Amino acid sequence: MGKTSLKDILDGYLDTLKEQPRKPGSAFDKHDLLVQIVLPIGVALLYGTAWPLAGDALDRMCSNIVTGVSIVSSLMCGVAVMIFQLRVQLAAPGDVDASEAEVELVDETFSNVLWTVVVGFAAVLLLVLGDVAGAIAPVLRKVLVSVSIGLVTNLAIVTCMGLKRMNASYLTVARVWGKARRS
Repeated sequence: MGKTSLKDILDGYLDTLKEQPRKPGSAFDKHDLLVQIVLPIGVALLYGTAWPLAGDALDRMCSNIVTGVSIVSSLMCGVAVMIFQLRVQLAAPGDVDASEAEVELVDETFSNVLWTVVVGFAAVLLLVLGDVAGAIAPVLRKVLVSVSIGLVTNLAIVTCMGLKRMNASYLTVARVWGKARRS
């Protein structure tokens, strides 16, 4: 798989779920696992077993999800570029002297943003495949849409986590760089 493997993005995301401070062999934070992994799986299972929408309502919902998730994922690609630029600036020698924790915060934010892009694109792909699969086997469509709903739930949660980390990164940069300019 090499060049097409997304394992590093998955590993980066999973590392953000570990307890603080992160050290090799750190355990996963149980609350983060519950909210970011178990909850989306539960939502997917609930949709798959008890969702009342069918027919036109399901088609409209899937269409709206494809549109919304595509927009969010595309915007997050732009955010990833900006965070990458911030990381380059933090790594460059100069006026800014960021702590290890501050750099780690930026790295974790980047990992969260990349994960939202991957999950968003995967969710959209499953919804599109679900439309095709529906013509072959309606139950297969339900399975694909259920998995997609779980991914969209994870996307929403991780996007919120990413926003929280972006805010913390911004406050760090404003404090650190503001100090460097006043000196």
